Amino acid sequence: MVDLLFVYGTLMRGESNHDYLAQERTSSIVPATIRGTLYDFGEYPGLRLEGGGRVHGELVELATPAETLAVLDELEEEGHEFERTLVEVDADGERRVAWTYVYARETAGAAIASGDWRKRRP
Repeated sequence: MVDLLFVYGTLMRGESNHDYLAQERTSSIVPATIRGTLYDFGEYPGLRLEGGGRVHGELVELATPAETLAVLDELEEEGHEFERTLVEVDADGERRVAWTYVYARETAGAAIASGDWRKRRP
């Protein structure tokens, strides 16, 4: 099973849902980017894989991937609002394969030009 997860919004360190990735569930967290477009939906962002932009986030190595992903699937409403998808992520000068949650609905939010959830507001 793939044990890497790319996070780009509320699951990142210091954000509102990071507790779901508490230390006992992660082995390491490093800065990472992915190709795509990030949209602002107010309380959270949504990633779409189309577009030539870069989305900034974190690559998380999961200590217990099956358990952690099951919890996150519920949080992210997997299959309804988000789809867990395998993607290529750039981290530490390497391209790696990781899970991420891609926004599955029509994008009604504004694109975040910087591709960085933390820089969405002045």
